[in-house]
Amino acid sequence: MFSNFSIKKTLIFFYIYRLVNDVIKDEMTKIHAFSQKTYTPDEWEKKQQKEVTNPEAKTPSVCLGGCANSKN
Repeated sequence: MFSNFSIKKTLIFFYIYRLVNDVIKDEMTKIHAFSQKTYTPDEWEKKQQKEVTNPEAKTPSVCLGGCANSKN
């Protein structure tokens, strides 16, 4: 089913989400939406290298709701 590593990683990311959300809680009442992507330092380095070698691999920022930049 789940390995101990994947459970620990999930718990670590959950903890990081909570830390970030606690820091920005006052701002959260003023914004429409917030999407948090959390990476380990190794994952971030791999992501950056992938984007340098393959610019099309960048994940586009897309508003799926009713924000000012939305084309919906």
